[in-house]
Amino acid sequence: MTSIRVLQNTDRYLIVHKGPGIAFHSERVDSEEYARTGAPGEPGVLQIIRDMEAAGEIPTGPRLYPVHRLDRITSGILVFARGRNNANLLGNEFRHGRVRKIYVAISDRSPKKKQGKIVGDMERGRGGAWILTREQNNPAITRFFSYGLPGRRPGLRVFILQPKTGRTHQLRVAMKSLGSPVLGDGLYSRYDLARSEDRAYLHATAIRFQLGDETVEAYDPPAPGVEFESAEFRQVLKNAGELFGIFEKAGDSRSAMSSHEADSVWKRTGGNDRSEGRGAARRERGGTDPRRKPGRRKKATRSPRRRRD
Repeated sequence: MTSIRVLQNTDRYLIVHKGPGIAFHSERVDSEEYARTGAPGEPGVLQIIRDMEAAGEIPTGPRLYPVHRLDRITSGILVFARGRNNANLLGNEFRHGRVRKIYVAISDRSPKKKQGKIVGDMERGRGGAWILTREQNNPAITRFFSYGLPGRRPGLRVFILQPKTGRTHQLRVAMKSLGSPVLGDGLYSRYDLARSEDRAYLHATAIRFQLGDETVEAYDPPAPGVEFESAEFRQVLKNAGELFGIFEKAGDSRSAMSSHEADSVWKRTGGNDRSEGRGAARRERGGTDPRRKPGRRKKATRSPRRRRD
């Protein structure tokens, strides 16, 4: 399957499917490696699209401007505006939270609750990971529904997610906070188990936005991936109904998991920033696992407290 596939193309915007494992920006190799291999580095989404335009695979038009991004592990819908004016209009739609997005994920762990909201501030942890905090000064908000996935491996569950905000790693952190990290996500779940999966199962499936007087909607069925392409998964997604309609029908009445509750689940499931250790970002990029071999952890002891007279 092509890593970039055109879904919609007009003189105002370009919507593409991005495959998993592709960074947004090109990654350059250092001068020593370039001298040794002659490889210029791994091309990112922007470079791939420019190459496709040059090859005539995408009709040329006004200059493309990125208005949002997807993580390397995430596949699915990616939108570009054409021309500076459309970029400003569409950028404001994203900036003010007026763009509606639906993601689909799979996890192999049961969540604390099957539907609702995750609300809390986010801050940087260690090794490239982010954590959910107890504060709600500028909270990340994610609504979700989940469904069992019968006929596949035991414990698999489908999640349909709607981010109300757009934070780095927001959905991955929200899933981890539920106790159900994204299947195959080596940054927020056990790295050794994640490596055994064919991909991380998070996909940007649907988007709806307003561009001037035009309402634009796009849908990209979850793929690739063994689990995404299974008949059982497709049946679950079909039974769930129209994706935007799921959240419209529910309104905003679903109870929210507070940042305190999510923080508790995060820590009980080994998801605080210390659990990932140093070098997690390098592991996500496909590097080796620098952590020590698993073993029994020595129980910490406390020094006796001195009595004050």
